[in-house]
Amino acid sequence: MGTIHLLIFGLLMLDCLFGCPIYNFLGIVCPGCGLTRAWLCFLRGEWRAAVRYHLLFFPTPVFIFLFAHRERLPRSRLLDFSLLVFALSMAAYHLWRIQGLLEK
Repeated sequence: MGTIHLLIFGLLMLDCLFGCPIYNFLGIVCPGCGLTRAWLCFLRGEWRAAVRYHLLFFPTPVFIFLFAHRERLPRSRLLDFSLLVFALSMAAYHLWRIQGLLEK
């Protein structure tokens, strides 16, 4: 279990130091692009700016935690369904953002 935490921590550190690796290497935004900026705005009290950076910034850490710990949690259809709905929401939001970027 510690490995997943170290991996997530390492990815966050890389993101903070060098920016999004997907954007830097491929030139396209990833589904998580804007999450760090959104949380920084939220913590400064700039809630509208946070939502503009990433609409799903608030529930994302909860679902990352649930996904990382799903083996330790009691097996339930509600958990599986919630994770699926969040993943589909993130994918739909990502496609919507990409479409908006392509139209500019």
